[in-house]
Amino acid sequence: MSTEKATLKDGRSVEFIPKMIGEGGMKRVFFTADKQSVLCFFKNQNVVRDPAYTARLEAILGKYNPTADPRVGAWFADRFCWPTGIVIQPEFGLMTPAYPSNYFFASGPFKGKEKEGRWFSSPKLRKMLPPNETGNFLTYLQLCKRMAQAVRKMHMTGLAHSDLSSRNVLVDPVIGKAVVIDIDSLVVPGLYPPDVLGTPGYRPGGAYDAGSCARGA
Repeated sequence: MSTEKATLKDGRSVEFIPKMIGEGGMKRVFFTADKQSVLCFFKNQNVVRDPAYTARLEAILGKYNPTADPRVGAWFADRFCWPTGIVIQPEFGLMTPAYPSNYFFASGPFKGKEKEGRWFSSPKLRKMLPPNETGNFLTYLQLCKRMAQAVRKMHMTGLAHSDLSSRNVLVDPVIGKAVVIDIDSLVVPGLYPPDVLGTPGYRPGGAYDAGSCARGA
């Protein structure tokens, strides 16, 4: 399969597969050649002209990055999908780790889809899931604990994920794990204020509604 080269702001070069694997409201997503990371190119390339926006991304990758800590970085890397680089060519964007395979449904009607929290917290949707994907009360408590740990770390650092929702937290009730994604939308002190009201069940304070998740188990 043919690949193309991307250049990161820190000087690194990365080979990526020029076949889009996903698309959101703000970004288009491509696998790196080794499929261990993804490149997320912003649809609105004008963001590169906003120095405050670039400064916010640099602060997230640098000063406020818990995964860069040599002592506890690996522990937090298991709870966040934290960006690992800013892409400057061929387009402006971010490089982030690819989601681990356990955060995708392996069977059932949603096979291949990301395990968003709503599939498990909604009684109606849970009935559509195969029993081997739903987990149990203990694993729900474990994943809720992990989400709380991740959010607490952000708040202690001075950051906030003003748009926490089922779409920005992936869960795996089978083994009790969770990961916070879309880190580039964090509120950074002095650089980027909150611009959304948040999602019911994930506020106040950005914490996940552990009760609704656990009640569904």
